[in-house]
Amino acid sequence: MSRALWLLLSVPLWLPAQLHVAEQWRVRGPVEELNAADGEDFAPVWDAQRGVLYFSSTRKGGRSQLYQSRWESGRWSAPEPVRGLEYAGHRSYACPSPDGWLYFCQYFPGRRQAFMGIARVRQHGSAWGAPERVEIQGLPEEAFVGHPSIAPDGKSMVFASDCPGGKGGLDLWICAWDSAAARWVLERNLWELNSEGNEITPFLAAPDTLYFASDGHGGRGGYELFVSIRHEGRWSEPEPLQWLNTEADESDFAPLPFEGRALFVRRSNGRLKLYEAYRAAEDASREVR
Repeated sequence: MSRALWLLLSVPLWLPAQLHVAEQWRVRGPVEELNAADGEDFAPVWDAQRGVLYFSSTRKGGRSQLYQSRWESGRWSAPEPVRGLEYAGHRSYACPSPDGWLYFCQYFPGRRQAFMGIARVRQHGSAWGAPERVEIQGLPEEAFVGHPSIAPDGKSMVFASDCPGGKGGLDLWICAWDSAAARWVLERNLWELNSEGNEITPFLAAPDTLYFASDGHGGRGGYELFVSIRHEGRWSEPEPLQWLNTEADESDFAPLPFEGRALFVRRSNGRLKLYEAYRAAEDASREVR
């Protein structure tokens, strides 16, 4: 067998699909309806059950808070704070779950200092209940835990953490939902996706499709966006979203369920701002790099 043929046959059959996922996205530009003149705007996520977009912003008082907007007649409505979830500290990175909970990040008091963790809350009618801390069995009690993303089937959650056993910096970890015990249980470090740098802002678009940002996999500089496909239990080598990545920082990629759109975050003029991406097959008008 020739070397060229051997190389061709050794390429996984699912690799072209991964490359297609990575290459299909293009930049449309900043989302003026959502971005504030002051502060930072980041962590977009679509909640299909409530029909709203959640994101985080420091536009008032410099503290990150949860905001929401609706897609109406081809535009985003004016952002509003999520009433009932205002907080004296920082709250960010909302993550809806298929069973109706809304997860998010906030600081909790620790024995020596406050630490970032995950909370969740349920909505009863139009009112939100009392948030409760989400503990993950198998994690150190006061480890940094943030940027949760729950798979559409509700069976797994990926998050960023600096807990022991990683490659360095913030790593991506995955946990599984134990329905009998009604709790999250740590499965493992996503070693094949992590680097000696930082991996952050994961998004499980499907149980086998994971987007995330990293500053440790090389590229044009800073944080860059990547995608990985899981096949037969193994995550593929991260593939950069090359048409979205620049020398600035890109993170927080979040596909939307309509019109071939996605949102992501880029550091623009020193501040995090929301940008829109579109699938390459969609209308390329207003493209901005």
